[in-house]
Amino acid sequence: MNSIATHLSASAERLYDDDGETDVHRLVFSDARLKFVMNVMPRANSVFLAADPFKPEQACPMLEYGFTCTEIAIGPSAYAEEEIAIHFFEHRDSINGLRLTLTPRHDKNWYLWANVGGYLNADGSPGIR
Repeated sequence: MNSIATHLSASAERLYDDDGETDVHRLVFSDARLKFVMNVMPRANSVFLAADPFKPEQACPMLEYGFTCTEIAIGPSAYAEEEIAIHFFEHRDSINGLRLTLTPRHDKNWYLWANVGGYLNADGSPGIR
């Protein structure tokens, strides 16, 4: 989580359950347009992201996305060789297993690519959740 927080220039906070185990890694970061809050819950294999120009933690932020996440990887961006992206996977080896990619843009904003996920139908054709 520390390398992700560093890459996002995020403030990081751990929230603990009643047994003292880390329950949530809360990352707060922003770009020129939006304020973001990302809650990563490793024990629940879940990530929730909210973004809004003013207040991301409200009843109806501008963007809200939650998904199953079993792996997070920091690596090259598909958009530029010199850029690094953060990739959130549900299942790395499944069709549409990449759920979210965060890539820094040249104008200091974040490019977010979200994938709704998918699966293969019985006939082998792709399906969408």
